[in-house]
Amino acid sequence: MSWDKIKGNEKIKDFLKNAIASNKAAHAYLFCGPSGIGKFLFAKEFAKELVGRDVENHPDVLFIAPDKPGAEIKIAEIRRLQSKVYLKPYEAQCRVVIINDAQNLNEESSNALLKVLEEPPQHSILILISTSADRVLPTIASRCQIVKFSILGVKMVEEILEEEHGLSKDKAHYLASMAQGRLGAAILLKDKEILEYRDSVLDWFVNPDKEKGFELENMDRDTQKNAMDIIASWYRDVLFYKIDSGSDIIMNVDRKKEIARWANKVSFRDLERSIESIFDGTSALSANANPKVVVSVLMGNLAKV
Repeated sequence: MSWDKIKGNEKIKDFLKNAIASNKAAHAYLFCGPSGIGKFLFAKEFAKELVGRDVENHPDVLFIAPDKPGAEIKIAEIRRLQSKVYLKPYEAQCRVVIINDAQNLNEESSNALLKVLEEPPQHSILILISTSADRVLPTIASRCQIVKFSILGVKMVEEILEEEHGLSKDKAHYLASMAQGRLGAAILLKDKEILEYRDSVLDWFVNPDKEKGFELENMDRDTQKNAMDIIASWYRDVLFYKIDSGSDIIMNVDRKKEIARWANKVSFRDLERSIESIFDGTSALSANANPKVVVSVLMGNLAKV
């Protein structure tokens, strides 16, 4: 990986490059912005430039993150940090610590990290990565150079998926739209075979005679939520097609003929009610409502052709 291969946020690239070139890197940074937009890639590349070579298994680079998605970063991890950051680096001019998902620091680990930032080690640079500066302690954020990242946008993500991942234009457009312009999220969706799953959901929902074996009510909660998102994207597309049949923000562009057929038969009000029902159903699932009941009620409330 190199700076040239990381897409987007060009001003941040220049800012970090200049910090290294002028030997004025801050003792701590807080990279913040939505998930899936490249903050971790930027942190690794910045660390690589600071220590002079690849950061994987580098003795002067320490990675800290939750044990699993959504889990807390525990005090033991910050104590591991404390045991290393005040030591002189082995090979490089400095040590680099990358704390991913810093918004998951619990109270105890946050307070321990704050002590490090209050007395910053001479030869170490800390890079915290968070979805938002507001989700870490204000006293921690105030001691960091805050770097705000922005999403790449649907068009750029679509181009990258086509050129670098070999996807067709239609599939790249769908994933880029589904990921709301976040490249990392789009790649994750691709790797999860969301396109194949989308086809299964829409074949079942749009053309029920084509897909007999799909039983949404018997699937796990997360799978049901994903299916609801896909069905919501369908109603959204039908709604936009009714407004402007040439709209370039339709997600399921490879199914435009079916979208047109639905648009001719379903009213604006029914489309709006259907989308509202899906949002209600997703909220109910998040609140641990009975999945079979939620799906049963939802299917009865959705406009069909």
